[in-house]
Amino acid sequence: WVIVGKPSRVLSRWAKLTGAPAVPPAWALGPQHARWGFGSEAEVRRIVAGYRERELPLSALHLDIDHYDGHRVFTVDRERFPALPRLARELREQGVRLVSIVDTAVKAEHGFGVYDSGVAADSPGVGSGNVV
Repeated sequence: WVIVGKPSRVLSRWAKLTGAPAVPPAWALGPQHARWGFGSEAEVRRIVAGYRERELPLSALHLDIDHYDGHRVFTVDRERFPALPRLARELREQGVRLVSIVDTAVKAEHGFGVYDSGVAADSPGVGSGNVV
């Protein structure tokens, strides 16, 4: 498709072709806290409590890959985060969403199911031992 004209016209015509973009939920537009190094559920609770004590708004808190088990995507370190769903519910009751990063990389480690299933599928570059 080629649409010509002022940006407002192009966007309007594009939206008619594809549909209007979804409006994000209000919490996604609010104040958020993200960092590397949340050592445990207790640390997450301490950070959220600090916002509350200072009467600062907080709509979401983002966990980085350090909450994974051995930095392996789709896992959780159960020693430091033994009840992640419960933590998410507790924070949600306080109006804070807990967001877990989904890293686009898979740790190249034999014995890790996600990696092993990729090797078993003989994906290009994986079965040969190459890490892309």
